[in-house]
Amino acid sequence: QSTWGPFREYSLWMLFVVLCLAVAAKEVTVDYYEILQVKKTATQPEIRASFKRLSLLYHPDKQSKDTREEAAIKFSEINTAYETLGDPDKRVLYDNYGGKTFTNKMQASHSGVDDLSSSFYTNHPSVHSLDMSMFQGWNFNGKRAKGVLSQSDPWMIEFYAPWCVHCQEMVGSWKRAATALDGVVSFAAVNCEVHKALCNRWNIRGYPTVVFVSQDEAFQHIYNGAHDVDSIVEYARAMATNRVVTLNPNTFDETVIQGGQPWFVLFNAGQWCGPCTAAKPAWRRFAAKIAGTVAHAGIVDCDQHQAFCGEMGVQAYPHIRTFSSEGSRTGEPLFDVRQVDFSAGIELVGNVLKLTSSARHIDHDAHHDHGEL
Repeated sequence: QSTWGPFREYSLWMLFVVLCLAVAAKEVTVDYYEILQVKKTATQPEIRASFKRLSLLYHPDKQSKDTREEAAIKFSEINTAYETLGDPDKRVLYDNYGGKTFTNKMQASHSGVDDLSSSFYTNHPSVHSLDMSMFQGWNFNGKRAKGVLSQSDPWMIEFYAPWCVHCQEMVGSWKRAATALDGVVSFAAVNCEVHKALCNRWNIRGYPTVVFVSQDEAFQHIYNGAHDVDSIVEYARAMATNRVVTLNPNTFDETVIQGGQPWFVLFNAGQWCGPCTAAKPAWRRFAAKIAGTVAHAGIVDCDQHQAFCGEMGVQAYPHIRTFSSEGSRTGEPLFDVRQVDFSAGIELVGNVLKLTSSARHIDHDAHHDHGEL
């Protein structure tokens, strides 16, 4: 008894865990194919045709008062089913997982699903599926990789696992973002269930992980925003064009002091400074946000120009100073990064500048219209 007791307790415990995981995997109780009245072997045109026919048949505006409520429910079910089956990638997910969703791989493994590695985006021309061979030649010092990655820059790369519910939910947003930014930012994806070595090389620890990469600038940044299409597009567009002006002692006075416009200048250091490395992507986004206002954003590398940074009163990094034509040559500190979160601080400043700029445009337009009257 003393020998088998602990073993039996362990076995019962593991059985309990497996059962919990099986229950935790949510299942869709409806059959989307049945709702759209098509076979599972139906082609996309057949699915589309059936959807149009049923949508017209059950549209609430086509119903009598007695059938309108019931038809509205049916109409909603038809649209929900088509949202999945009408998208080839979402349809593959539905066919593979039967509507089940998982928060971790153990749940997926005990769900009875046969294939946990089927790739997304195989049917979308604007999202490129990547593997290890496509990164050959990339030394991340401004030298591009071979293959599809060599054809354009910059990139948004999603590292995902097919069983991951958040990855599945982001499929539509990722494809729409890729279409919206076609020719501006290229989009790619890596299936980490298939290309484990590649994902390990990128130190991927969670799904989905999205990385903005500029090979030409030897720059990368992990995206931590929302997974909706508007947030992804806004971020990628802001990161795609570097509006930060690189300054040095020879260009500073002519550009900033004598330029006649407000400047925000980040005095920064190299990779040895962790907060400085984190500040660069945020500063890049800040520069994009204030583009079109009266202000500009610049950066000074204090590793290269230590004496100049000392003259400017910079004692710690990262450090932001503001400059104007009426102010002093050394400017004024924007805020103390030891007391105010860097990203939150410049986000607030950027929003204020945009609002101020918009107010000025509105005021100008109002005066212009009044003059015409």
